[in-house]
Amino acid sequence: MAKASQQRREAQRARARRALKRLEEGEGGLCIDCLEPIAKSRLEVDPSAERCIACAEAQEQG
Repeated sequence: MAKASQQRREAQRARARRALKRLEEGEGGLCIDCLEPIAKSRLEVDPSAERCIACAEAQEQG
């Protein structure tokens, strides 16, 4: 269980690093798939969100 928790923390850190890199490159807040803006409300909940809701749902389905 501790290992799974550590893996989740490491994955979140990696997402945060990628989000900071996108901000530095001027691409912060844009979906990595469709390049459309990610909803402000989504970013308020998860500032490291990489995909808009439509692309995130499409990825989950498959």
